[in-house]
Amino acid sequence: MVFFGKKLYRSLISITQILFFSPLWIPLLIWLQKNKKFLIIADLERHGQNISNFVTFIEPELRKQKLLCGKLTEVIILMSADCDNVYLQMRYAREVAFVTKKTSKGYPILKIASLFYGNKVSPSTQTIRFPICSSLTRFTSVECSTGRAFLSAHERTFSRSFLCYAVRNRIYYENWNKVYSKQIKINLNRDPSEATYLDAFANYSKDGMSVVRMGKFLEPVAPKIRSDTFFDYASEFRSDFLDVFLITRCKFFVNGATGLFSIAQALNKRVAHCDLYDIRMLCAQNDLQIFQRLWLHEESRYATISEMLRIHNYSKDTVQSRINIELVKSTSLEIANVVDEMNARIDGTWVETKEDIELQRRYQELIVKHSDKPEWNGGGRIGAQFLRDNQDLLR
Repeated sequence: MVFFGKKLYRSLISITQILFFSPLWIPLLIWLQKNKKFLIIADLERHGQNISNFVTFIEPELRKQKLLCGKLTEVIILMSADCDNVYLQMRYAREVAFVTKKTSKGYPILKIASLFYGNKVSPSTQTIRFPICSSLTRFTSVECSTGRAFLSAHERTFSRSFLCYAVRNRIYYENWNKVYSKQIKINLNRDPSEATYLDAFANYSKDGMSVVRMGKFLEPVAPKIRSDTFFDYASEFRSDFLDVFLITRCKFFVNGATGLFSIAQALNKRVAHCDLYDIRMLCAQNDLQIFQRLWLHEESRYATISEMLRIHNYSKDTVQSRINIELVKSTSLEIANVVDEMNARIDGTWVETKEDIELQRRYQELIVKHSDKPEWNGGGRIGAQFLRDNQDLLR
């Protein structure tokens, strides 16, 4: 009863504002329509200011507009909050007009006008199958010089090809809650072990490829891990700008269930996703992924893919404790296999077998049949070796 009372109250307030500000928003609405402005409404305050939400909100819409019109000058993005990565938002703002709740006095009026005009987007409605086009944003000459100077200052690491990686960590979410005065649920059971990733990367230093650790609010790794080929950028040098710059320069990005991969996605950089905790999400074209399996304690077995798709929010801590299930993290060998596959695909040396093609087809068939979020299928692939080793789950 209280819920409906609050809902009615908010509705009355909205109607009052619409009527009171009509001398302002009606002319604005006419101007928007006359000048064929493309208005994108992104409610980051409600859904979260993290990078993945920001990119998921606006990147697909901007790409569609770019392909349709060849330009972005007519686009206005209306946002209720700023993105967690200030540089990334500033970079987009060079190409499109941003109107945010925090910085623009015209936000309330445009917000009312958007009720009658504009394209409202959210992570729940967007597809991750981004239209294919070149990157929408560019570095300035000053930024290029700054980035190159950083690479030169750490020549031992960056004189060779390198991969960037990030692993989901509760410390980030705890600090994020403090910075933004939020109380988002962390769901610790989703977190992989970074040590597993370091084990998986051990051979890359031997093969002449550097590994760059990324992330925010992270503690340093153990000193014994550091070398000329392992660079702890996250704890020592991290900045919003360098996050973007380094991802553009890396060979590919290895993602351990973080949202940082979305920067790579927006920049058309390939991603190897590991420890995915929601298999309804199928990564973007040319990307690879492996997922956390689900252990059914009462039956002492792994859930099949179709069973996983039928268990609503199975990756949440509360659901796992309630029905006695557990996420099983990717092993170092599984991570190494999918990283090796991505490396070989980029080098053009990967050989795909008929078995691999058939296993991919079976997986896609299950996702299409059982997923309640088919729009989350981005056209990517599951790691070949992972599917070979887990064929019994394809039921």
